[in-house]
Amino acid sequence: MDKQRKNYRLNIRLTEDEWYIINELAYRAGMTISAYVIKSVLESKITINEMDTQALLKPLLGLQRHYNTIRHWMIEHNYSNPILSDSYKQELETLWQLLAQAKVPIAQRDL
Repeated sequence: MDKQRKNYRLNIRLTEDEWYIINELAYRAGMTISAYVIKSVLESKITINEMDTQALLKPLLGLQRHYNTIRHWMIEHNYSNPILSDSYKQELETLWQLLAQAKVPIAQRDL
């Protein structure tokens, strides 16, 4: 570890079991508890779990296909009577925007 001046303090609360485990691991590694915790935190990989957009995408794509099929049928048959109110049209527009966002892959990176 660096011999830099330590200006900050971190306090955490542990159960007796957690304290025993960390203390034992630090002892086995031949390190102080502080050095062990710092090394463990700074050198470990952190996994960030984000919502799986594919789980949302399938039902939304199905809904989009049904809507497009109905809309196409209405156009082919010159059906001019609107079956959707303005509020439903607005909700569908919002849904399509969410669908477009869900199709964009989320960039993942290691911290």
